[in-house]
Amino acid sequence: MNVSRKTAKKHNPTQASARTASILYLDSSAILRPVLEQGFSPDVEKRINDADVLITSRLSLVETARAFLHVRLLGERSEAVVAHAEREVMALWRRCEV
Repeated sequence: MNVSRKTAKKHNPTQASARTASILYLDSSAILRPVLEQGFSPDVEKRINDADVLITSRLSLVETARAFLHVRLLGERSEAVVAHAEREVMALWRRCEV
């Protein structure tokens, strides 16, 4: 799975020790399959919800748009299912820094 976890120190000059922030990088392959097929595993969902910062790339945004177009053209899933999955992905992308 292409979900990676990194940590970064948040600098706060008023504290003696810096707090560690969790940063989670999400790419299209880590998001599309779970959303279109079986949903996120509880572990992945927890990691996404617990992350202080979610990041992605512009390429992931383009790849997911292309993937939804492809799924629609294949016609293997109903429009309602695809539209719901697309809304879920877009909500996730809105939480990400690009």
